[in-house]
Amino acid sequence: MFIFSNQRLRLALGCVIGCLVLGALPVISHATPTSQPKTTKTLKAKPIAKHTAPAQINGWVEGNLKTALSLAKGKKAILMQVHAHWCSPCNQLTYEVIDTPAGRKMLTQAVGVRVNFETPAGREVTRRYGVLGLPTTLVLTAKGEEIGRVLGYGGSSSYISAIQDALAGKNGFKAVEAQYKKDPKNHKNQLTYAQALLHKGKEAQAKKLLFGLMVKGNPLASSAFRIWGRWLVRVKHDGVNGAKHFLRGAAFFRGTRQENGYRYWAAKGYQVAGQSAKAMALFDEQIKKQPNNIWAKFSKVGFMIHYKYPVKEIEKVLPLLLKKMPQNTWLLYLSAQVKLRKKDKKGALKDIEEAVKRNPHSAIYKYFAQRVRQGKGH
Repeated sequence: MFIFSNQRLRLALGCVIGCLVLGALPVISHATPTSQPKTTKTLKAKPIAKHTAPAQINGWVEGNLKTALSLAKGKKAILMQVHAHWCSPCNQLTYEVIDTPAGRKMLTQAVGVRVNFETPAGREVTRRYGVLGLPTTLVLTAKGEEIGRVLGYGGSSSYISAIQDALAGKNGFKAVEAQYKKDPKNHKNQLTYAQALLHKGKEAQAKKLLFGLMVKGNPLASSAFRIWGRWLVRVKHDGVNGAKHFLRGAAFFRGTRQENGYRYWAAKGYQVAGQSAKAMALFDEQIKKQPNNIWAKFSKVGFMIHYKYPVKEIEKVLPLLLKKMPQNTWLLYLSAQVKLRKKDKKGALKDIEEAVKRNPHSAIYKYFAQRVRQGKGH
């Protein structure tokens, strides 16, 4: 198992919500801290090819596990990328790897299948393989058995190298377990092994390790909180207990940058449980206590757009944020989504093209602009 922390989310959201993941919050980066390239500086602003939206991208087929097994025909390995349109690093991965000659070359060794996290097929893959974060690339045998996986995206060269290691069986469960057994008291080994156990559905053993890391002064406590909370909300769909867990995390990290992220995920938990009023109350409570907390408002509007709350409610917050942060490209992206819901294609295209102009290296803006031109949205 190879792990990248999703630093690109921070770029997209200006430090608070970006795969929030989420989306996603930047504080939900994957488990083990690793050094990251902030942006691929050599990335050129190439035009998006017309073939990048439909069921196939450069030989990578949009489908499900059944599709993958059928294409593998019992012979080839399978690379299954779990992604979402709203996930910033997922888009970057597609732009910098999947839709390039390197992405095509990877298919000489394996079948490439992309699974949309938001679809029933995506939810089934998430449940079956314990997918905790996006993007996740599962490396499977032709029979669907996991060999290894690559979590997140930290740049093309490191991603491709991680895939090669996974295909060679260097980062699968047995390798992680062996590393843990060499030094079981090492906190990093405990964290990585706990996450691998969850991927296998071994909840009780993983929980014991993770909760042992959730102590003051442990630099991996935040990652442990995130992993367990994601397991509850994203894999088990236990929204209520997930929300309670993330609220404990918010209290644990009160006054730090992690607090906003945990409150966001607590709201996601309530949303999953069908308790939208409780989800909104979390944001409103924080904004009432901290009226100058711009990121609490930022999180709220991103959450409302992601879960398609009424436009009228979103417009009580979004214009104020745009006025305070006119240069923020993520807000322009959010604004484009709202305008598209209002059938204002011209206004949506204007906002998203401005975001692309200001941040030409951001793939999520480029792909969304393409979908707007094609009359599509998220």
